[in-house]
Amino acid sequence: DILVVAVGKAHLVRKDWVKPGAIVIDVGINMIADPTRKTGKRMVGDVHFEEVKTIASHITPVPGGVGPMTVAMLMQNTLRAAQQQRAVALPTERQQTTTADRRMSYTAPAGDGTVST
Repeated sequence: DILVVAVGKAHLVRKDWVKPGAIVIDVGINMIADPTRKTGKRMVGDVHFEEVKTIASHITPVPGGVGPMTVAMLMQNTLRAAQQQRAVALPTERQQTTTADRRMSYTAPAGDGTVST
């Protein structure tokens, strides 16, 4: 099971709400009071991390969980949009070429100044 939580309420999801072995993706970003911090507050998710981590097979931390993935996907989508605007072919997967493929696509000047393949 995969549980994605994005409700905007700090520590709403507790251990007893989660099926053992579930994957928990905490998208929530909430600030709670924390007198031990300089700012007097700290960021937490919608899932009570300390409780749920004992029962979930995987769990994203807050901060540092989905944020980096969000940034990576935004960058990927920005690149795709730029490529589409310029009518550039989108890479579908990593292309692997053989030595023969590279030889066929390589052009070098011939001895008389003409270009050959």
